[in-house]
Amino acid sequence: MGKAEIFLLPVKLYLIGGEYISRAVAEIVALVDLPVVIMDDWPEFANSECFPHTREIIYDDILPLY
Repeated sequence: MGKAEIFLLPVKLYLIGGEYISRAVAEIVALVDLPVVIMDDWPEFANSECFPHTREIIYDDILPLY
């Protein structure tokens, strides 16, 4: 019988906007140990205090993404 190999690519979840919905999603995703990246142009919303389980926080102009 043949042999099969499974390759899992690294996956990250990018959440654009650091308000309450992103906070809830980030908490749920942390339970399955999926890396989360928060992107927001307001440091008041995108910070480690608001997102303690997030591995990366980017605050920059996100308007070009829309």
